[in-house]
Amino acid sequence: MSKQAPTFIIEGNIGAGKSTFVSLIKKELDVHVVYEPHDQWQMVGGTENLLEKFYTDTSRWAYTFQTYAFVSRVRAQELHRKQYPYMPQVLERSVYSDRYCFAKNCFELGYMNVLEWKLYQEFAFDAAIRQGILDKVQRFIETGGDYRCSPDRPISIGL
Repeated sequence: MSKQAPTFIIEGNIGAGKSTFVSLIKKELDVHVVYEPHDQWQMVGGTENLLEKFYTDTSRWAYTFQTYAFVSRVRAQELHRKQYPYMPQVLERSVYSDRYCFAKNCFELGYMNVLEWKLYQEFAFDAAIRQGILDKVQRFIETGGDYRCSPDRPISIGL
C-alpha cells in the first residue's frame, strides 16, 4: 500500500499574502495547490453570489455561507486528492479556519443562533472528523502577523 502524499495548509488574514505565497510555492515546487474557492462562492448555481449576500446581510446569510464554504472546501480538497493522490497538496485556508475562526466568530458575534451553530458543528465539522479528512494534514503554515481568532477581533470576514 502506497503512502499518501502530505497536505500542508496556508492560513492567514485577508491581505497577508496567502495567495501570493501559494502561487510561489506552486511555481517552485512539485505540489498541487487547492485555492480558496471564491469564484464558486460568487456563482452558486450559476447565478447567485453567496459571498456578496453574506457581506450584505451577515445575520441572514452567515449559516448558509459558512456551511457552503465548508462543504465546497472539502469537496475541492477531496477532488484534488483523488486526481493527484501522490502529489503533496497545499491548501489555501482549511476547514480548521472555517470552523474555529469564521463560523465560531459568526456564532459568538450573534450572526448565527444557537441552533445554527449546533447544526454547523454536527453535520459539517464532526462529519469531517468521522471521514478522516482532518487526519490528512501534516503542517499548518501561517502567513502574515497575528492570526488569533476571537470574537473581540473578528478577522477575514469583513465584520
